Amino acid sequence: MDKEKFVKIVSPYSMTSRERIECLYDSLEFIRQNNVPGDFVECGVWKGGNILGIAEYLAFHKILDRKIYAYDTFSGMTTPEEVDIDVHGNNAKNIINNPHILCYASLETVKNNVLKSEYPSSNIFFILEWDMNNSQDR
Repeated sequence: MDKEKFVKIVSPYSMTSRERIECLYDSLEFIRQNNVPGDFVECGVWKGGNILGIAEYLAFHKILDRKIYAYDTFSGMTTPEEVDIDVHGNNAKNIINNPHILCYASLETVKNNVLKSEYPSSNIFFILEWDMNNSQDR
């Protein structure tokens, strides 16, 4: 799999910049070429683009024994607070109504996107992150 194909797989389901998608590809290449052991984790997956890319990359290279973990609330971003501002000083409370910025994608949507991969679904795990704003003591 070449880098351009990887970017095309990831981009429709990710807010990650092209530069960072290419860095993910380069990291996967390094891991494969150097036989680095271990599994893959992404925290905050939105629509699952990076996870889909990882799965497709591994399937392409016939590396089928790695586990892939997708951690997310699958309910969007937490309510912004006064400290949540961008580099221009804009408060997130003023822009949170935009669904792209809210980062909402349901678990079902993410699964539908990620499980398009040829990678064994038995090695892909969707982990619901604990939401501190709506939690009870565990």
